[in-house]
Amino acid sequence: MSNQSSRLSSTVLEAAVRSVGERIAASPDCINSFRLTEHNVFRELAACILGGQVTFEQALAATNRLRDVEVVKAVRSKTRRASLVRGVQNALRGDLNKCTGYRFWRTRSVFIVDSAFGIYRDGDGLLPILRQTKDQKRTRECVVALAKGIGPKQASLFLRNVGYGDELAILDCHVLRFMHYVGLCRELPKSVGNIRAYEALERILSIYARGFGWGLQILDQAIWISMRVALKMTLCPSLR
Repeated sequence: MSNQSSRLSSTVLEAAVRSVGERIAASPDCINSFRLTEHNVFRELAACILGGQVTFEQALAATNRLRDVEVVKAVRSKTRRASLVRGVQNALRGDLNKCTGYRFWRTRSVFIVDSAFGIYRDGDGLLPILRQTKDQKRTRECVVALAKGIGPKQASLFLRNVGYGDELAILDCHVLRFMHYVGLCRELPKSVGNIRAYEALERILSIYARGFGWGLQILDQAIWISMRVALKMTLCPSLR
């Protein structure tokens, strides 16, 4: 692709992001519909554990399978770890792998149960952790340390979903690819597991967001939607 074509595609893509972002900014905030209970908050954490390194559709299918497993209640009632792992695995396996290609039901089951034991056997739960500081980056570090199998991206997604992460970026593959495509980073990172490297890219994206007059919460959603459409429609062939 020529430099001129690349600049043209970049301009088209940024225009799409602006259009989508303006619609998001004009829509009412849906976070108020989330009932902030310990059960719901842990379920969001489990969903983010299930969502790493898989597609959105696979993560959603796995999360729906987990819906009826009372992990928090089981831990608090002193259910044995091995028994609880089996219960989560039974909920996840079925035909999940056959239907969606979700390959991680064994390991993610262990991560979910181990996270629950770490949070509820010796602590008061996730809500006190979320409420103890207004520093979202420190809270994210705490979530990464407590929860098994997630890094800063999934921790940011968790905090965003429960209403505590509007200042954090969700640097998934679509956002990272966009950042590289429009020149915000020289090389395309495959993933960003290191928290300091993650924060460096997050700062760049935050500055970029100000050019639209938005925060990160609107920008990365707009990028995610626009990139998925662009990839499906091959509007920007070099993105593939």
